[in-house]
Amino acid sequence: MNFLKQMGDIFVEYSAWLWQGVGYTMLVALVGTIVGLLVGILIGTYRTIPNPQNKFLRILKKIGDWILTAYVEVFRGTPMLCVFRILINHRQHVVRWQLLHCAWFPYSHGQSVHV
Repeated sequence: MNFLKQMGDIFVEYSAWLWQGVGYTMLVALVGTIVGLLVGILIGTYRTIPNPQNKFLRILKKIGDWILTAYVEVFRGTPMLCVFRILINHRQHVVRWQLLHCAWFPYSHGQSVHV
């Protein structure tokens, strides 16, 4: 029973942070879903366009198809947590994401993923 009392005390003491974490998790899930949906619609639309008659445009379309296929297969085969960790660790090289400097990922400094 002592364990349950300790868990209850921890929950009462840190409940504001826990609910803030739930809110951030929902925000990340919502934004990720919307961005994924938009990117998926764009890629799906591009890949269903018929091949052009012009030889140069047909070659460009095939190159685009190859690049998008590689993109889809890499992200399909990579766990989302790994992608998020790579983005967190290398965010200063991509974009200055000040929002991601919060405590979403406690190991974002010091321990890095080397890819």
